[in-house]
Amino acid sequence: MPRQAGFGRWRDADPRITESERIKVLTKPRAVPKPEPRAKTKRRRDRARANLAASMRVIVWVRDKARCRVCGVSVWPPSSVSSENPRNGHVHHLRGRNVAPENRYNPDAAVLLCQKCHRAVHDGRITLEGIEREALR
Repeated sequence: MPRQAGFGRWRDADPRITESERIKVLTKPRAVPKPEPRAKTKRRRDRARANLAASMRVIVWVRDKARCRVCGVSVWPPSSVSSENPRNGHVHHLRGRNVAPENRYNPDAAVLLCQKCHRAVHDGRITLEGIEREALR
């Protein structure tokens, strides 16, 4: 059967298929939905992760009553004052997020620290061994 101009599929060129059947076949919904664009999927995944992280931080702040677990000073959320204020609170993961990815959003594996103590922990001047055992029971 010769191919008709403008028709690429056999069902388009088959004279036995009526026009109404051809329209049904061509407009039929796909059995498998078309995948979303990667950018849209990535944005949705990033938003979900941000929501999980924010929820975890709120739980830690409430649990620790907005006080540093090392020195006991009352702390503020970092966005409420300048970033260099020593009273800024930081949620610190007891084990690094890349070392223990299963604890990334686990509030039991994190503590609230003031900026001064948080910096001292990362510099190695303070260890959180006692707090770690207490928090991860």
